Amino acid sequence: ETVFENIFLYDLTSFFGRGNEPTTEGFRLMLESIEVKKGKTELKETQKALTQLTFSEMRKKSEGTTILKRPLAVVSVDDQWLSDYEKAFPFLQMRGIKGTVYVVTSRVGDTGKMDWSHLRELKIAGWDIGFHTHNHINLDQSTDDEIRQDFEAGIQTMIDHGFPKPRHYAYPFGSGTDSDRVKNIISDYVKTARN
Repeated sequence: ETVFENIFLYDLTSFFGRGNEPTTEGFRLMLESIEVKKGKTELKETQKALTQLTFSEMRKKSEGTTILKRPLAVVSVDDQWLSDYEKAFPFLQMRGIKGTVYVVTSRVGDTGKMDWSHLRELKIAGWDIGFHTHNHINLDQSTDDEIRQDFEAGIQTMIDHGFPKPRHYAYPFGSGTDSDRVKNIISDYVKTARN
C-alpha cells in the first residue's frame, strides 16, 4: 500500500492564462514564498482570487482574446525609509520584482531615511524614483503658490542629484486627491498621481 499526503495540484494555465504560465524556476520561487496552512483563508487565496478577477476582466475587455500587460500589480513605498532599502528591496530583487519609491526630497539622508546613493542603487536596479513633495506638505491646506514652490524645489533637488524629472507622484496624507484645484496644479509637473 502506498499513501500519499500533502499533494497539491496547480493548474497554471487556468490560473495565469495560456501563454502566461511561469517557468519552472519561476513557479519554484512562487512556491517557496507560499506558507501552506489548513483551516483558514490565506492571503494567497485572496491574491489568487484578485488575479483571477483581473484576468477575467481583461478577457471581457479584449472580446475573448487575452491581452496581458505587465505589471498586474505595483509595489510602491513612500518616504524613502531606510528599512524599505534594507528589507523590501532585497526581498523583491530576489524575486525579480521592481518597485517605486516616492521621495520627500528635503528628507533624503535624514535619520532612518535613504540617502541619494541608496536611491541611485534602486534606480540602477530598475526601480522608479517618484516624487512625494519637497517638504511633505498637505496640499489641501496649501496655497497654489506654496504647492508650486514645493514642487519646483523638489523636482530641482532630484535633478541636482542626477535623477530625471519625476513623472509619478504620491499625495502626502492623501490630501488633494478630491480637489480639482490641486489636480490642475500638479498636472503641470507630473504625468500620474496616486493616493
